[in-house]
Amino acid sequence: MLTPKEIITGSTELASPPDIYLKITATLDDSSKNAHDLAEIIDLDAGLATRILRLVNSAFYSFSANITSVSHAVSIIGARELRNLVLTTVVVDRFSKLPNGLITMDDFWSLSIKCALFSRSLGQHHINRAEMDALFICGLLHKIGLIIIYSKLPELARSAIILSDEQSISEAQAQDEVLGFNYADVGATLAEQWQLPDVIQMTLRNHLNPELGQPHSVESGIVCLARRLSEIDTSDKEAFSGFLASSNALWQLVELKSELLGIVLPEVDELFSETYRMIYQA
Repeated sequence: MLTPKEIITGSTELASPPDIYLKITATLDDSSKNAHDLAEIIDLDAGLATRILRLVNSAFYSFSANITSVSHAVSIIGARELRNLVLTTVVVDRFSKLPNGLITMDDFWSLSIKCALFSRSLGQHHINRAEMDALFICGLLHKIGLIIIYSKLPELARSAIILSDEQSISEAQAQDEVLGFNYADVGATLAEQWQLPDVIQMTLRNHLNPELGQPHSVESGIVCLARRLSEIDTSDKEAFSGFLASSNALWQLVELKSELLGIVLPEVDELFSETYRMIYQA
């Protein structure tokens, strides 16, 4: 039986992040480089530059003035946010090409982008919101390990899905039974292999059990809430009441109040269609 690390390192398309992300990260780590240097790297990839500018000029940011250059975008949103946008774009592009017969990419990215938007919106209302800038990418990537399992271990993945249905347990629990690990372990291993920031590694590993996510238990808890919200029909009163009744401990963990959903739900609903189109269908 393969381990998560063996699955990642044994695959050429998974073993390392795209070159442009490595270049952006190296530039950010180089104190002699500036926003102009970052913009030059991105401008070499016309498709990436176009997608980033579309996002920066969308309702996702709601800037009043039109931003026409990547260098201007960097000066407005900051270098770390730019890196997150680059990572968002290159991950969607790379992982949408992995062979997989168990879920459509439309459905996968719909759920992932919805989770990312819920994560971001909840984080913006946190008392420590200035430290929550990675929540969108954490939400977006929270199930990236699922696509890897579906692609690399399709028969075992199918067995886990059947077991999940037969025993009425979560797919992650079924994967633990069948594989000895689950999609969160695989996603965290990918993040570690790609040397993504610690907050992303920890959140991908612990969003199923956020209380274990120190020192990032708050981020893990927010992504856990966002995941559950993205998987239910929030307009279904019974489903929504069930979510509220079972999430009290999570709200306490993340130091937020469920009443925030009166603001968060319409905000995500308003942003979803355009953000989905910009990120996945651009």
